[in-house]
Parts: sequence; structure tokens; C-alpha cells
Amino acid sequence: MGNTAQGARFLLIAASLVIVIAGLRAAAPVLLPFLLALFLAIVTLPILVWLKSKRIPTAVAVLITTLANMAALAVVVLIVSDSVESFAQQAPRYADRFQRMGAELLAWLHSRGIDVPPKITRDVINPGAVMALVSQTFNSLASVLSNFVLVIIATIFILFDLVQSPEKLRLALGSQNRSPEYFAKINLEVQRY
Repeated sequence: MGNTAQGARFLLIAASLVIVIAGLRAAAPVLLPFLLALFLAIVTLPILVWLKSKRIPTAVAVLITTLANMAALAVVVLIVSDSVESFAQQAPRYADRFQRMGAELLAWLHSRGIDVPPKITRDVINPGAVMALVSQTFNSLASVLSNFVLVIIATIFILFDLVQSPEKLRLALGSQNRSPEYFAKINLEVQRY
């Protein structure tokens, strides 16, 4: 009876894991821009805190921090677009070189007496598949960057919320003995990570 219960528990956990992974995968187009916005907000929070320490109003500090985020994202977009353009121009050359290297590998294996099944050569040593994978990677990155406006707007809201977080935490926790320094330490650890 114990083995049956353990097996059922394992199946329940495995099924739950599959459902969670499928849900995350389905939500990726929406979730990814918000995660990027959260990352940007956490990384640039020290700029916001420094501006606030100089007695700059919150709205102006968030605006300056957002402009810094936009400048950083613009630089990334320029670098990536240049890389994608360069890759697109060189893709046929890369495919030919990869095909040659695959043929040389097969010849070397054959000279050593190792016969490689045609299915492996067709599926594994396929420059089209490699180029499709690289292209899919670049398309995914372009998709994230195409949500630029959504990322910036979400970052603005997160920054405004982070500025007010210590007060919200103090109100939420009431008289518990968690000091603002405790939460500042957590924030610092996340930024260091």
C-alpha cells in the first residue's frame, strides 16, 4: 500500500510540474516583458534612491531613471540589430561551412570504421536546422525588444512602487520588529546577485 501511495504522489507531483511548465510556457509572451521590467527596475533602483537622497521629487527621479533605462535598452537594440544584420548577411557562408565540417566529420568517422546512420546525419548534421535554431533565438530576442513600450511602462510603475515599498512594508507588518534596514539588506542582496 505504501508503494502505491508513493507512486500516486510522484504522479501527482509530475503532473503538477507539467501543468506549471505548460502554463509558464503559454504565459511567456506576456510574462517575459514584465520580468524584464522587474529586472530593469531592480538594477536601476540605486539610481532612483540616489536621486531621492538628493531631494529630487519622486516623479522626476523616476523619469530620469526611466530615461537611463531607455538609453540602455536603445544601446542593446542597436547592438543586437547590427549583429542580426551581420548574421543574416553571413548565414549562407556559415551554412556552407557547417555543411563542409559535417562532411569532414562523417568522413573522419567513416575512416575510423564508424558508420553513422543516415537519420543522424540528416537530423544532427543539418545546417538548416542549426540556422533555424539561431534564427529562432534572434526572433525571440526581437520579440522581447518589440515590447519596448510595455517594458518601459511596467518599469515606471515598478519604480514608483519600489519607492513606496518601505512605507508599505511598515504598514503591512505593523509592530513586528522588521526594520527598514532589514528590507534594504534584502534589496542590496538581490542587486548584488
